[in-house]
Amino acid sequence: MKQSRSILSIIIAVISISVRAQHVEEPILYSERNLYVAGEAIRFAAELQSDDPGMASGIIYVELVTAAGKQVLGKKYRLTNGRCCGELELSTSLLTGNYYLRCYTKYLRDMGPDHFDHVKII
Repeated sequence: MKQSRSILSIIIAVISISVRAQHVEEPILYSERNLYVAGEAIRFAAELQSDDPGMASGIIYVELVTAAGKQVLGKKYRLTNGRCCGELELSTSLLTGNYYLRCYTKYLRDMGPDHFDHVKII
């Protein structure tokens, strides 16, 4: 009887851990505009929507990437009440082209780029 209770306790613990692992986060990224010149700063705001605010990430990563996905700039920002504002300084030597500003959390990084938010920057 003791053994069956122990096994039942383990099963319940595993199920509760797997349910918590299915936490949902969705980053939303806003840019002041989409057209920038080398040397300017990209100003943005980011928001993290979560199905469980108690489990939500406290840090969000914001990066400027090429169309091929190669990171050009990047910083991490602390979220306060699920939000943050910041800026990324564009280098004066940055080549003209299409870039993307993207954001994600460490939790979402493990899930892949389909779960990131992107804003096209020209």
